[in-house]
Amino acid sequence: MDDRAAIPVTLPRPNPTISYWQDPPAPMSDFKTAEQVPEYADTVIIGSGISGASVAWNLLSNSEKATEEVRVVMLEAREACSGATGRNGGHTKAASYRSFLSNVQTHGLTSAIQIARFEFKNIKAQQAFAKEHGIDCDLFTGDTVDIIYDQAQWLAALKAVTAMREAMPKDLDGAAQYTFYDAEETRDKFHCRGEKVIGAIKYQAGSLSAYKFVIRVLKMCLEKGMELFTNTPALSVTKDGDGRWLVETEQGTVKAGRVVLATNGYTGFLWKGFQNVIVPLRGQVTAHRPGANMPKDGLKTTYSFIYENGYEYMVPRPEGSKFERDIVIGGGLVKAHNEGLEEYGTTDDTRLNPQISEYLKESTARYFGGSWGEDSPDGRVRREWTGIMGYTSDGLPFVGQVPGEKELWISASFQGHGMVLCFLSAKALVQMMVRKDEDSQTWFPASFKPTRGRMQLRFAGKLHLRPTSSSPNSPYNTTNMDIIEVDTYDLTESLEASTGIPIVVLCGGHHNTSRTAIRDRVDTDLLRALFKAGFLKVVVLIPVCAKQIATGPTDLGLDNINVMESCCSRNLRFMENPNLSCGRGTIMDGYKGWGFPNGSPSALQTNRTFKSSNKH
Repeated sequence: MDDRAAIPVTLPRPNPTISYWQDPPAPMSDFKTAEQVPEYADTVIIGSGISGASVAWNLLSNSEKATEEVRVVMLEAREACSGATGRNGGHTKAASYRSFLSNVQTHGLTSAIQIARFEFKNIKAQQAFAKEHGIDCDLFTGDTVDIIYDQAQWLAALKAVTAMREAMPKDLDGAAQYTFYDAEETRDKFHCRGEKVIGAIKYQAGSLSAYKFVIRVLKMCLEKGMELFTNTPALSVTKDGDGRWLVETEQGTVKAGRVVLATNGYTGFLWKGFQNVIVPLRGQVTAHRPGANMPKDGLKTTYSFIYENGYEYMVPRPEGSKFERDIVIGGGLVKAHNEGLEEYGTTDDTRLNPQISEYLKESTARYFGGSWGEDSPDGRVRREWTGIMGYTSDGLPFVGQVPGEKELWISASFQGHGMVLCFLSAKALVQMMVRKDEDSQTWFPASFKPTRGRMQLRFAGKLHLRPTSSSPNSPYNTTNMDIIEVDTYDLTESLEASTGIPIVVLCGGHHNTSRTAIRDRVDTDLLRALFKAGFLKVVVLIPVCAKQIATGPTDLGLDNINVMESCCSRNLRFMENPNLSCGRGTIMDGYKGWGFPNGSPSALQTNRTFKSSNKH
């Protein structure tokens, strides 16, 4: 990875692949205020994507009128919004649980909570802005669902959501609101009848055409007096003897009081301090015509498909949009040679990776199975394209003043996550620039600000692909739950749940098994996490043959252990099977037995009596 990160960053390449969103391009895509750039500007913004456009809007909105004193100039190397924003997958989706525990370990609990709240707040703020200003951007506000295919990813998600619910009790209808579905529900509700699923997690999100959104914001900025120069790459950023910034272009040099780098994965070209620090990563997206069996009224959520070491993200085009019901799906990075290593460090969005193309082409039929049906007579793939993202060593963007450089500001490197970070990051950045950031200090993550320490971290690749392991010092490695170990023959009427306390029993047919083996092998961290979140109140562990339990500390041997069957009807009942095979698949296939009927912990509040039999 060091070699890839060290590849010199270039300017955006001419003639990139044509994005689905940019076909046809907006009439203003080649707009230039003048043939030559002005000699002076108060602020030069480099980059015309969601970050640059939002910075410009906030700057201009702080002034009654754009005058010489607040002159804002925007430079764009290619057409307007031709970078990552205009080439993404259309998702406004936080998936905060996927990074929450990692953020806790790296940045602390307070920062992790702040980041999760910020992501949710950004989604809602951008949606509200689009509605308030009547921006036609194919806006969808609703839910998303993560379809999970890997047991470790499923358990990690449970732990993370539990941790978020415990840490963020005031956000249970917002950033910490999640609903779980078992395998059967996932297949039926979300049409995922292809590869075997473990379960699904639903939460609030949305989608839009980021290209149409940004083009409209740029027009609004032009109306306020901004000067836009497309096809005018900034070639260098230096200082003169008076401390003013000089931005060189082929159409002249602009002297500026301040400069904003909204250049994402291309930042290292203009400011060498970000070479090896913000590393370009090429992403790939494809748009599919829907299969014949897909719902005629369209899919009702956006999707992600999460497997052992990667994921895909998917947006169905909403009703009323161009090519409604089309499926836009991107990802597939780890399916390329060497898990996509060659996609790092490149700024070449003029070509596709053929391995990723082939993988994404067959992904929709693979995930939806029989729900997909025959391809369209016009073919499955309508268009495919690439775009360049920016990644950092710690998985967070840089938003603030560049260390040691007065009035050089940056809002970049959003880890392919820009649509849930950029809009409010721009607002916070402008508040910092005009020295009025008292408001943003209450909601903007301080961990996003550039520091010398962050810029010295070694880049090791994309984060949050695999589950985060719990640290021994994690606040969620709790030990304050009573784990009761009993022998099978000790299960008597005294264990009746007459108090209405939910009980889950893991049982096996070998009552003489060492209790130490249970303590060593059962994932008690998971059980404690579920307990603290309120899903379980008492857990009773009964000796299970060590041979029947898998070796890993986070693997419960799920195919070989019986579990309480079905809380869906609020009827807790115990299933015995001396052969250690209940015929219902894994515990996680019947996750209602863990207290997730329709994702609602309250459904377990029951006074049904728990009884057992001592037949074996």
